[in-house]
Amino acid sequence: MTVMTIAILVIGILVLFVAVVDFADTHRLVTRHYTLETEKLSRDVTICLISDLHEAECGKDNIRLITAVQEAKPDLVISAGDLVTAHGRREDVSTKEALHLTEVLAKDFPLYAAHGNHEWKLERDAEETYGDLLQRFEEALRDRGVVLLRDEKKAAKAEGLEICGLEIPIDVIKKEPGAVFTVDDIRMRLGEPDPGRFTLLIAHDPAQFEAYVAWGADLVLSGHVHGGIVRLPLIGGLVAPPFELFPRYDAGLFAGNGPSHVTRMIISAGLGEHTLPLRFNNPRELVVIRLKGTGSGTGSKTAGV
Repeated sequence: MTVMTIAILVIGILVLFVAVVDFADTHRLVTRHYTLETEKLSRDVTICLISDLHEAECGKDNIRLITAVQEAKPDLVISAGDLVTAHGRREDVSTKEALHLTEVLAKDFPLYAAHGNHEWKLERDAEETYGDLLQRFEEALRDRGVVLLRDEKKAAKAEGLEICGLEIPIDVIKKEPGAVFTVDDIRMRLGEPDPGRFTLLIAHDPAQFEAYVAWGADLVLSGHVHGGIVRLPLIGGLVAPPFELFPRYDAGLFAGNGPSHVTRMIISAGLGEHTLPLRFNNPRELVVIRLKGTGSGTGSKTAGV
């Protein structure tokens, strides 16, 4: 056997291995659990985080995902954006999967949602490409009981919990030259957080974490990065939009220290794919967060993990 033959054989085996793992991870759903303590809540609150569905299905009509959420018995469900994919043509955008999923979940649980960059693209390119698609999609979500937050705050039924939905300009997410996003931009959109409440910030793009910390969020829920698409042992995610290698914020739990508080951020690895239908060592993910309330609901800081 020649060296060339051996090389071709090795490459073939590697390609086959990657293809098998990719197929498995794009069809496998896992549940990640996190527990955080806070003195700002007087009782425990369980949250399910879904993000980056991108029109995908985990089982027919997303039955495996729906079952996993139901088994978690959350007090509320959060959608962190990109329920759909802005494919480039209106006729290629499917809202069916997102509307069915949210309709089923919103019947059993309060469901709060903020948009991701793909929903924002539907709005930005409405005139030349998508028409009133986003408007119709938003109306359908609200008709199903979804609380859609576009630079808005909403007090949750859980005492002491306030949910904020933040929108970040696409040029910032795409890291276009001159595009910046600061804590002042958050203040203009959402005002100041209430120090007496546990502030949960839905922010699709995790790259702006320093601004979220400076603003004073207690917990940030994000997605967007798809876990880095390919996850390498001891290193983490390989690539993030827009093709940034080895992103600092890829998936999992992060923490940042503000002037008088600690901000936690949990990034979902997402539920779907787009453009590159690839996942390696990175299955689709439902996130379940348990907030352990240790106070009377009037505390001033978030405790450790």
